[in-house]
Amino acid sequence: MTEAIYKSRRDFLAGSLAALGSAGVPLNAFGAAGTRKLGEGPALVLYQPHDAHASAFADELATAGFATLALTDDPVRQWRDGLGALVLQQDFVLLGLSNWSDYSVLRGLAAEHRRFPLLECRQRKLAGTAWARACAHEIASLATADDLQAGLQLLRRKAEAPTAAPSLFSWII
Repeated sequence: MTEAIYKSRRDFLAGSLAALGSAGVPLNAFGAAGTRKLGEGPALVLYQPHDAHASAFADELATAGFATLALTDDPVRQWRDGLGALVLQQDFVLLGLSNWSDYSVLRGLAAEHRRFPLLECRQRKLAGTAWARACAHEIASLATADDLQAGLQLLRRKAEAPTAAPSLFSWII
């Protein structure tokens, strides 16, 4: 028989709380003043760290001065643990390059609070990450655009037509 890790219920609960507290993302570290704006609000780039394309996209935008946050947990849990408060209380604009399931979950959570996508483009997944970096540069250029809506329209027109090839979605909510 194996030895128990915790000797009492109190030790177990204390260890569990410590683990949960350290697993959360310090979302309060994001300040609206510390990140580049897109339109009227500060921007936060969300990405899956295990996806090379999404990581390259986020790296380029981080270099351009945007705050980034890895989706290391369930997106719903991260939303409830503070990401939603950033969007609702500090008026953060979310952007990313992700798979359909992550995007649709985040879009749905934002829609519950009347925040709807400003941009949604299907991107055909290509070999290498150069195309993801180019997409990030185009989005970063919107931060200095005189007319954000015109820039978003131009990006929508550049998006490829849906194909059967594997794809990702670039989006701004």
